[in-house]
Formats: sequence, structure tokens, C-alpha cells
Amino acid sequence: MKLGLFLGITVLGGSRTPALSLSTITIEEQGAQAADVLTFTRLNSTNPGAVSISNVSPTGALQMNADGVTLEYGATSFTAAATPFVTFTASYSDDNGGPYTFPITLFSTQIRKPVGRFRGSIHRAA
Repeated sequence: MKLGLFLGITVLGGSRTPALSLSTITIEEQGAQAADVLTFTRLNSTNPGAVSISNVSPTGALQMNADGVTLEYGATSFTAAATPFVTFTASYSDDNGGPYTFPITLFSTQIRKPVGRFRGSIHRAA
């Protein structure tokens, strides 16, 4: 299985065989359930079916949207420090056969946190 970068989009598969592209390869920690993570595009296929996922680790961290192409956060929250990678298997079939299976690893990133907190008091000049 080849992993390539095509115009900023990660493509899994070959140039003439059914493939799958991902709109990103990173996932932010502590996402709200059902919030979008990425979109799949099925390539080199004829009348492709919905993408399904399995073997998600950590379990419950991801789920598929009913549209069959959008990956969402699942019910299980995670942190980048404890879970630097989220892994799963994506697959789909088309009129020519399948399932075409793609093992995927997303890189977990920390949410943006404030640089610091103000601790002290403010005194107004008289």
C-alpha cells in the first residue's frame, strides 16, 4: 500500500487501483462527539459505497457520519499526551469488487491552550 501526498491531500492506494484520500492526517484532542474530523474521497472506483471504519484505537474515539464519507469524533475523549496516535481501518467497496481496506494512523495534536494565566491584582493609580 502506498502513502502519498497529492496536492496537500494524503492518498492511500495506487494510481490505477481503488484508493482513498484523506482531507487531513491530524486529529485534535478532546473533540466533541459528532464533530467532523476529516472527509474521505474514494478514488479510481466505479459507483463506490460508503466508507466504514473498524479497529478504532482508542476504542470509541471515532465514528462515521451517516453520509458515508465524513469521519467524526466518537464518544471516547482522548488527550495528545496519552494518545499521540489514533488508528483505525477504513474500507469501502464498489461495482468492481472490494472491500478495499486501508489501515490509517492520525497524529493527535493538543488543543490550543492559553499561554498563561494572570495571577495578581490590578491597582489603579489615584
